[in-house]
Amino acid sequence: MTAYQNDTHAEQVRVWEEKNCTGLRSEQIAQLYARAVQAIENRSLVTLSSVTVKVVVDRALYESQGKFPVLAAVNIEGDRLNLTPLIEKCAGQDLEELRKALRFLLTEVLSVLGNITADVLTAPLYKKLAGVQGLRAMNPPNSNRGDS
Repeated sequence: MTAYQNDTHAEQVRVWEEKNCTGLRSEQIAQLYARAVQAIENRSLVTLSSVTVKVVVDRALYESQGKFPVLAAVNIEGDRLNLTPLIEKCAGQDLEELRKALRFLLTEVLSVLGNITADVLTAPLYKKLAGVQGLRAMNPPNSNRGDS
């Protein structure tokens, strides 16, 4: 992997995060990143086997946990990345450290998927990531009041 490729993935994640994570609490950010990783996993499964996607996510998680101990609670459950333990524990976490860790994890997932597919999946994965929206999409209002 070249530094350029990793920088491109990091920039895509940064732009997405800036658009969707501003003003959110740590647990909301973790939930949003969980949705983003799930969307990337789901889109990858259109082209790759579940075993391949699991190996990619496992590799990205291993690399991320080595740099960011805050991700120690994250694990692979079945064939999927499970951020639920992190979401449950992140209320007391340093917000910026959590964002850096999750940004690195998502960038690693995109980087490894890009590498193993010669970037064939990169554009569709970026499109899928861009479709993962912030808090309003995650928690629609319970009432029929107009919140526009």
